[in-house]
Amino acid sequence: MEYVCSDTNIWIDFVRIDMLELPFKLGCKFIMYRELISSEILYPPDMGDRLKNLGLIPTEIDGYEFMLAMEIVNSHRRLSKHDAVAFAIAKNRGITLLTGDSRLRKVARLHGVHVMGALGIIDKLKDMNL
Repeated sequence: MEYVCSDTNIWIDFVRIDMLELPFKLGCKFIMYRELISSEILYPPDMGDRLKNLGLIPTEIDGYEFMLAMEIVNSHRRLSKHDAVAFAIAKNRGITLLTGDSRLRKVARLHGVHVMGALGIIDKLKDMNL
């Protein structure tokens, strides 16, 4: 099973089109740092719970991921600490980073992390006839 680490903005995109469940049809295991679910996903108020009910897996970060996130924040000052944590998880675990944030996408690609956005999700669903 493919694991995918997400940041928060991608879920906001799917809420806006009233299709929050769409990415979960891929059969991937979506993970997100536990703290981001509670501190970044504030609107709509129940979105964090909805995502977990759909299958989003809250995860912790290890010491290496924490240090990597701090290094990225220091070297790419325009990235938020939350974006840096999502990057660090994807980089360390060798998994895809799901984001629509252009700055985060550029940093991830620069460091060899595979990135996918909302259109990538839709393309994969189309390829699978879903």
